[in-house]
Parts: sequence; structure tokens; C-alpha cells
Amino acid sequence: MLTRRGCLAYATPLVEQLRQEVPLRVYTSAYATERLPKDSIPIKTYRSGFEFFWNSLVRLPLFLWQLRRVFQQGYKTAYFPLFHPWNWWIMHWCKWWGLRIVFTVHDGVPHQGEQSLGAFRLRKWCIQSSDQLIFLSHFVQQQVTERYTFRGKATVIPHGIVHPSSLRKIPRQLPQKRVRLLFSGRLSAYKGLDLLLDAMAQLTADPRLTLTVAGMPINGYQLPTLPENTKVIAKWLAEEELAKLLQEHNISILPYIEASQSGVIPLGIAAGLPMICTKVGGLPEQLTKEEAVWVAPEVDSLVTGIKQLASDPILYADLHQKMLAKQATLSWEAVAQKVATFL
Repeated sequence: MLTRRGCLAYATPLVEQLRQEVPLRVYTSAYATERLPKDSIPIKTYRSGFEFFWNSLVRLPLFLWQLRRVFQQGYKTAYFPLFHPWNWWIMHWCKWWGLRIVFTVHDGVPHQGEQSLGAFRLRKWCIQSSDQLIFLSHFVQQQVTERYTFRGKATVIPHGIVHPSSLRKIPRQLPQKRVRLLFSGRLSAYKGLDLLLDAMAQLTADPRLTLTVAGMPINGYQLPTLPENTKVIAKWLAEEELAKLLQEHNISILPYIEASQSGVIPLGIAAGLPMICTKVGGLPEQLTKEEAVWVAPEVDSLVTGIKQLASDPILYADLHQKMLAKQATLSWEAVAQKVATFL
């Protein structure tokens, strides 16, 4: 798991629980900016284009050479819970030594405005080089099946609850004076933020409604003009900052125009937050039709959904209780047991 940031909130708790099921040796990036499993072994990957070029020529071969001693200790499987540009070379080195390759696929095809063609070509090669694949949704499994050639075993194991350690469980009820909406995560074209901001512009007449957009713009994404009821926190969020935002806000909103699945939904579940979601991609696999307010990826539909949830305390309380009930079904212990069985 050599990724520096982004999906480590998935891999770290999974690996920590997996350690209780199977013996593991865990390699992580020395430059990671998020929490990592304890006792992981740091590898100097890269933080820039120059370091990627240089370390791919120097440090990656050195790392591969060091791995040969590990293989001699009897390890049978190499598990890659996250994509990293070095994965393909590491996978083939592991296969040469007779290890079985298991890879978790988070995204099957490029999102609008996301990642380079080269990165997704490497992801395709990783998929086709694996012996077994784990998907987070049936939607992504179908995408991969239709697009790539893969003849190994595959399973779907949903994303566990992303639960920042500083997140306190608090009782929630719909406020009368101010309803705070939260859009969190990386800011990219496929997230539908343009639609949400247009919807908020139509809701400026309601002084109760405010929106916080929190996350780092990626791949050159430019924020549109903000309506006056909206503020932006444009940066990578530390775990404590994210937990504070989840506690302070009343509704989590996902206006995506496409989605494989979303780590924002497990965050909302962990925080007991009622959610408004567009019915696209793999999102309906993460929440049932009764567990969220579902809308179309259109401005008018978003406006209707926001008005509905922000003005109905009974619906709000019902969704809050459903999130509390759902927490037990997505524990990392349960996810790790399924992954260990598949491994």
C-alpha cells in the first residue's frame, strides 16, 4: 500500500484488522500524509515528477531486490489494497517468485477529469496481472468485466466505515435556525459540485441553509463562482479536521454525476449523518432507497432533495437512526474476515 494519500482511510483499518486474521508484512510510503498501520515498513516512493522518474529507476529496483529475502520466508500471497504506479512491476516480480496476486479495484474506468490515461493503463495491467480481484461494488465489477480481460476469481466486499478516531457519536436532530450541508472529499469534475453550487444559488432566499465544500481540488479542477451561502476549505483535511466538520454539519451531500462508490458514504454512516445522494454508479449499493434522500444529477432535483430533508424533522430523525443501525454491518472486523477468507 504505497499510496501517499487518498484511499489510505480504506487500506489502513483493513490491514490493521487483517493482521488479526493472517500473518502480514506491510509496506507503505515513507511520504504518506495519512495514518498508516503500526509497524509498517516505509519505502521511499515519490513526491514529484522528478522523484517518480529517479526513484522508479533507482529505489524501485532496490526494493524489488530486497523482497527476494521476504519471499524465501514462505509468503504465498501478495495483496495490493490500493493502486500505485509501481504495483505492476512489483506484481510481476512477486509472480516470478510464485506468489499469488490479489488486488482491490476501487475504480474500473477513468472518471471525468480524473487521472491520466497512463495511470489507468497501468491500472488495467494490474487488473489483468492479478490472480484474484476484490471489488467494492458490483457496479465496478461489471465495468471491469465489460472493459478488460480477466479470468481469475473475483468477489465484491463493500467499503467499511471510515471512522476518524476523534469523531464523537452525537445525537442528531434537525436544527430550526440553521441547517449546515457538507460536501467533502477531493474536488473533481465528476463529483457534480457545479450542479450543487447552482442548486445552492437557487436556495439563497432560505437563510437557514449553508454549504461547506471541504477538500483539495485535483487534476486542475477550478472552483466555480460561489453563492453567498457557501464557503470552501480547499485543502487536504487532517483526520481531526474532518471529524470536526462531520460533527458540526447536519447533512452530507453527494451530487456526483458518476461514481464507482464513495468513501464519503461510510464517513457519513460513521457520523450518523443523513445524506442526499444522486442515484448514479455504485452509490445505490452503499445505501438502500430508504437510507438516504435520492435525487437525480440535476440542479432542480438537488434543490428539491435539499428542501425536503432540511424541512422534515421526522425524515431527518429516521435517516439518522438508519445510519446508526447500519454502522454494525460495515465494521472493519467484518470486512477483514471476508477479505481473509478470500485471500
